[in-house]
Amino acid sequence: VTFIKSNGQTRKINGRTGVIKYTKGGESNVNPLQYLTVYDVKAKGYRNVNYDTVQKVRFAGVDYVKVEENL
Repeated sequence: VTFIKSNGQTRKINGRTGVIKYTKGGESNVNPLQYLTVYDVKAKGYRNVNYDTVQKVRFAGVDYVKVEENL
């Protein structure tokens, strides 16, 4: 996932969805309609990514790129 952080920097992480390892049994407090929760494989921790800031997602070797439309 490539996205823009809240401070304006672009960040790229190797993340996985659906991971439950290293959780303490609590529930997530984030809005699932606004944030994607992924497990960062390199940092071994969970990250919340705002859907509005996602620039690119690579899934099964295929890149999905956000297209900006000017209406």
